[in-house]
Amino acid sequence: MTTKTINPSPSYARRKALREADDSSAAITVLNSYSIEKYYSAADRLLETFQNAIDRRNFDDAYILGVRFGTFCLESLPKHADYSKSKSLRIRNAKQVDEVLQKVERVTERMDAEEKIKAQKKMLQEEEKQKKEEQERQRIQEEELKKEEQMRNELEQQKKQKKANLERSARLKLAALMKKASPNKEEPKKKTIVPKTTYEKNNVNNNNNNNAKQRRNVSEKKAEQKNSKDD
Repeated sequence: MTTKTINPSPSYARRKALREADDSSAAITVLNSYSIEKYYSAADRLLETFQNAIDRRNFDDAYILGVRFGTFCLESLPKHADYSKSKSLRIRNAKQVDEVLQKVERVTERMDAEEKIKAQKKMLQEEEKQKKEEQERQRIQEEELKKEEQMRNELEQQKKQKKANLERSARLKLAALMKKASPNKEEPKKKTIVPKTTYEKNNVNNNNNNNAKQRRNVSEKKAEQKNSKDD
């Protein structure tokens, strides 16, 4: 058979810690040498302190004082020898115990409400923390992506530059090979003009004059021959 686990109230751990820390919450040993009336007076003072804690909304103190009052009245007082003889005090005290127990329940509800608020705040803080961590993670991821993209662009630029350098080097090598393979054209030699002497100049002039005379003689002979044919 499976036992169903009952979830404790939100303030269970808080109230348990308060009870464990309060040494005076255990049953108090009563002495018959003291009158029962003195113990009831002590209970009345404890009840007044409990009510003051509630009025101050100090729920931790109110819870401990209420538990202490109930333990004292329900466990310690009945052990006194005159407990059964003080009927009026016993009835009044029993009524006080019922009221305190009801108020302790309301105090417990208030403590539960406080713990729920604390849990909600803690949850909101945790969600806000996770949100900030997620935003920081996304920011770091975006920065890494930007760096990677920048590196890729730089590498691409380097590749293009390297390719351009290789193409330029290849063109230069091809031009050098073509220039080396083509025959060299010899430049035409320029005639060297040497200045003529006066004698050479006179010979040239005489030759020119003789050539001119010869051409005139030839022309005259051709003219005479033509005239003779006509006659």
